[in-house]
Amino acid sequence: DYPEDDDFQVIISSILQADVIILVTPVYWYTVSTSMKIFMDRLTDLITIHKKQGRLLKGKCLFSMSCGAADDMPDYFHEPFRLTAAYLDLHYGGFVHTWIDNQSIISESVKNRIESFYENIISYHPMITS
Repeated sequence: DYPEDDDFQVIISSILQADVIILVTPVYWYTVSTSMKIFMDRLTDLITIHKKQGRLLKGKCLFSMSCGAADDMPDYFHEPFRLTAAYLDLHYGGFVHTWIDNQSIISESVKNRIESFYENIISYHPMITS
């Protein structure tokens, strides 16, 4: 059981209105944030408890994005997003990892990664505009 003020159903209702879902998380010790981990765990509810909502996710596209203080990212970091997409019968559109230095994006490489990621989303869903 979850508390009455739990926002999971509100969030899922919003997600069901979209064709493209982008999950964004900071990197904490080579993994997703605690909030993202809990959210991803709760997605199981859509298969076991709220099956009708879970079926409505089918065919949507999931992307993931991470941001940290370093440019190196373990290959396995975005694997849970890909596997979650498969579990929920979503298309996995890919991911991007970005990093900051002194609280700003200073690398041209990071800017190029973000632009490429955006183009990937647009190619999946051309109705999205800037």
